[in-house]
Amino acid sequence: MSKKERLGRLLGFPLDPADKRAVERELANYQFAVGKHAAIIIIVMEFLMMLAMCLRPGGPFASPRRQGYFLLYAALILVTAAFLAGGCFLRIRRGDRPELFLGFSAVYTLLISFWGCAITLLDQLGGNNLSVYCYVILSVAAFGVLRPWQAIGIFGSSFFLLNYYLPKFQGDGSNLFSNLVNTFIIVALATLISGLLYRSRVTGFHDKMVIEEQYQKIQEINCRLNRQVMTDELTNMNNRRYLEEVIAERFNDCGLKRLPVAGMMLDIDFFKEYNDHYGHQAGDHCLKEIGAVLLAFVEKERAAAVRYGGEEFFLCLFDCGLAKALEEAEKLRGQIEERRLERQDVPAGRLTVSIGVCANCLSLSDMVDHADKALYQAKAQGRNRVAAYRHSQDAEGN
Repeated sequence: MSKKERLGRLLGFPLDPADKRAVERELANYQFAVGKHAAIIIIVMEFLMMLAMCLRPGGPFASPRRQGYFLLYAALILVTAAFLAGGCFLRIRRGDRPELFLGFSAVYTLLISFWGCAITLLDQLGGNNLSVYCYVILSVAAFGVLRPWQAIGIFGSSFFLLNYYLPKFQGDGSNLFSNLVNTFIIVALATLISGLLYRSRVTGFHDKMVIEEQYQKIQEINCRLNRQVMTDELTNMNNRRYLEEVIAERFNDCGLKRLPVAGMMLDIDFFKEYNDHYGHQAGDHCLKEIGAVLLAFVEKERAAAVRYGGEEFFLCLFDCGLAKALEEAEKLRGQIEERRLERQDVPAGRLTVSIGVCANCLSLSDMVDHADKALYQAKAQGRNRVAAYRHSQDAEGN
């Protein structure tokens, strides 16, 4: 059978509890949204009918029939007002129990159907008129949320009630058979309409839930893929794609706001020799250690860090001038040196880094280029140090 066993035999309910509750909540939301507007229209219309009767000669109590109409209009206003108040209470206080509101709404629908029967019986005193019963039953079928068994029970009981009392309100009884046939057709049509609409709403809400759930899963998968695309697996840092897409956008925003931005290019000193001496696994461990220091650093600063390639890392410091960037770079170099990552292949006996710093660049590509040139200057000066890019370096290079 499936499609969740034909939607729990149309919410009878083999659906699992979570799906059942979610579909019922959507049905209750729909019924409340439609019902409150319909209730307001009913109250206004019935009030106008009562007012019109008051303005007629003799007023609303000129005849027993007129009194009956007046009392039924007043009764419908009271019942509808009670539905509005009770519905609001259930939605506010029992919003986690949508089945209570749906049951309450079904009772109101039953009362509306009986009200239609009562008005129609009064109409019989003035002629063979079934119009009120027809439009009440069809309106309830179109706008109400009734399970198939509820629709059969409500419309069937109104059919038997009306046809039981019709002979008492008709004089000669000449139209009893035609009324029986007409009301049966209306009830059958209303039951069919109600059932089809209920099925459509249930399947529609369930399909909407499935689509939203699938969309959420797709979004989560896209986020994971996006993180993977922009993340270096070894160090768990962002990579060059993150630099080109995310950091570039932040760099441009700072430019529009005229905020200073500084860049650092960091390189592990003699990393090739470290790999040759200790092996690539030790080299990977070393990169992870440096990555951890950089990630901790950017968490405390308005900064972003990426693994630029190999043993090189690039950091971007937002709202930061050259002087402050040099201080931060020296602090970062010291933190890495203080970790005392031992190595016996260099005279220093521990792992060190060199850092090139620049600021006030017109573009991110210029910043990367200038920081790289400053890094080479730091290496030329003996490594394990910080050097700043000077515009004179370009002139010397040329």
